[in-house]
Amino acid sequence: MVVESPLASGTARIARRELLLISFAGQVLKYLSISGFYILLPGLQAGLGLTNAQIGLVSTSRNAASAATCLPAGAATDRLQGNATILVGLGLILCGLSMVILGLATSLWVAVAGASAGGIGMLVHTPASVSLLAANFPERRGFAIAIFGAGGSVGQVLAPLAAGGLAAAVAWETGFLAMGVPVIAGGVVIWVWLSRLSLEKRGGLSFSQYLSTVRSAVSNRLILLLLALMVCYGLVEPAIVTFLPIHLEVDRGYNTSTMALFIAGSQVAGIFSQPALGHLSDKIGRLGVLAGSFLLLGATALAVPLVGKDLPLLLAILAMGVVLFPLLSLFFTAVTDEAGEGAQGTALSLTGLAFFPRASVSPFAAGLLADAFSVGAVFYIAGGIALGTGLIAVAAAFRRSTLRF
Repeated sequence: MVVESPLASGTARIARRELLLISFAGQVLKYLSISGFYILLPGLQAGLGLTNAQIGLVSTSRNAASAATCLPAGAATDRLQGNATILVGLGLILCGLSMVILGLATSLWVAVAGASAGGIGMLVHTPASVSLLAANFPERRGFAIAIFGAGGSVGQVLAPLAAGGLAAAVAWETGFLAMGVPVIAGGVVIWVWLSRLSLEKRGGLSFSQYLSTVRSAVSNRLILLLLALMVCYGLVEPAIVTFLPIHLEVDRGYNTSTMALFIAGSQVAGIFSQPALGHLSDKIGRLGVLAGSFLLLGATALAVPLVGKDLPLLLAILAMGVVLFPLLSLFFTAVTDEAGEGAQGTALSLTGLAFFPRASVSPFAAGLLADAFSVGAVFYIAGGIALGTGLIAVAAAFRRSTLRF
């Protein structure tokens, strides 16, 4: 039996703490670009003279690029394992580069290219980061991934404030550039920092093992159910986050700074609710919490275009924020619960594969709906889908014994 020396043990603990800090910081940076993108969309739309359908296409292109990246990113993460640090930094650099390209865009198709680069970066960064955390926190994996998820929530809070302030103070082009350059710099720093840490390394999966893991996952009835629910989430969430800023500015008449405060408030609600929902799911099961979250999301989405301005609208958006972003973490937790050791990247790629093909269609379809009827119609349809999904999850929760839940 090999006994780890106190010095080696202490070094490993320091490396793990640094990994946790780096993962949190990387997630903050990634979501600064993700959420900043949506806050700056109205400026991009006005600056390039785009219709609702065209701005929906820009958002759709980012999600479509993510969909195309899902399985390759998961496979690369599981094959590289200890060397996945390269993917963590590369993903962030692509997210920042996306914002820079959008800031330099002079036409619809340049904007589509910039948004697509961000979609690729998002899916390269996430499975690599989660895989590193899973390998280095085997006994506190839930805590480590929760800290990682909290970084995303913090980024979503800061982005509306930063991007909203920039949009109000400078031209939209400058806003995109100012949001993108720090993310690129942060990606380079994180890449270098991670490469110098002494981290736990697992053996990677061979290609045949990777295919075997995929076959095992798609034959698991619980995972199939979760993926089906994820498809529904992929229809609802992108439509809401794309058109909520536009609804607040165009339909409700708020200025950019006030709109950004509404969005930031919803993200603050998500920061506090995420650990609470995760703890609750440990107590009563993932499906029960997923069901309740979808029902609340549906009710609040329907309320947004119906309630009065100011306080009633703010309360509806805050209640929506309680579940809108944390739902993604609940899905990740539930799917990785069922995934085999050493295949976290594969599990997350399957989740992304279920989410992003629908997400890539959703914003464009929502834009067509908004052009044909109104932006409010987007929330009516999204709310109806969320309520229907919640009822499916409620029915499945009552049959959880047959699903090994």
